[in-house]
Amino acid sequence: MEKVKNTLPRDFYISLPSIVLEDTRLTSTDKLVYALISSFSLNEKGYCFLKYRYLAHYANIKKRNLYKIIKKLIILKYIEKIIVKNNICLKPYRDLSEEMKNKNRQKIPVDLFDYDWLSES
Repeated sequence: MEKVKNTLPRDFYISLPSIVLEDTRLTSTDKLVYALISSFSLNEKGYCFLKYRYLAHYANIKKRNLYKIIKKLIILKYIEKIIVKNNICLKPYRDLSEEMKNKNRQKIPVDLFDYDWLSES
């Protein structure tokens, strides 16, 4: 893996929409990369301009694997490539919140959370 400075460009956190989390076509690494791109797109411009080597570093994967994941996320319409000042940038393809509202999601049974772990001996 390419050596990258150990400092982050800024403090950040990542979050993952449930529609991405529940997509069985994506691996956990795919979901992590999506969350990183989405997190680094939370700026005034609305897109991620972080270099691929940094994304690969934060996801702890090789750059060639990152290229495959990005291609997959583009095909599945989770992200898109845009050109800004002759540089390729990434941004979330669409607002997933509308799709999440319209998705016919199965409700999780309430008793699923009724496990009494305190009674375990």
